[in-house]
Amino acid sequence: MSASGLIKHVVIIVKENHTFDNYFGTFPGANGAVFPHAGDPIHDPPHDHRAWLNRNGPPGAVRLQYTKADIPAYWAYAQQYTLCDNFFTDVASQSEPNHLMLIAADSPIVDNASPNRTYQPQPPYDLPSLPAALAAAGHEWRDYADQNASYFRHIERCGPRLSAHGVLDVRARR
Repeated sequence: MSASGLIKHVVIIVKENHTFDNYFGTFPGANGAVFPHAGDPIHDPPHDHRAWLNRNGPPGAVRLQYTKADIPAYWAYAQQYTLCDNFFTDVASQSEPNHLMLIAADSPIVDNASPNRTYQPQPPYDLPSLPAALAAAGHEWRDYADQNASYFRHIERCGPRLSAHGVLDVRARR
């Protein structure tokens, strides 16, 4: 069997506003840190670029941790599949620039897009992307995120096209 036939699916799970150590810092064999146990829910601190620059001052970064008992499904995925323990954020800021880095290996913005943030470009962005490359190679891909929170729609060649099931599907864009 050729190497290209060995992989049938690639699934990337992105947890919003959580660090590796927040979920898997105590995972056996992982390069993680141990922090105090996290209550539920964890307060969502500011996490824009300015907050990251001031991460060691008040209010500081939240350094708390869930255990296997708190998130058993995620630990089961980590035990059965690949766990990336040395993966770090590309942009020291909010969600959108980092989601764009994940799917396009580029981000024209440093904070989430907003009409009030006139210091940076606004979507849609003309970026090459992994989904567009997959489609060009004849491979299917899907985004199962809530469409109100999906950044795929901010890339010109990725969206917004929904399948009959409400799933963003690049096949509709060919």
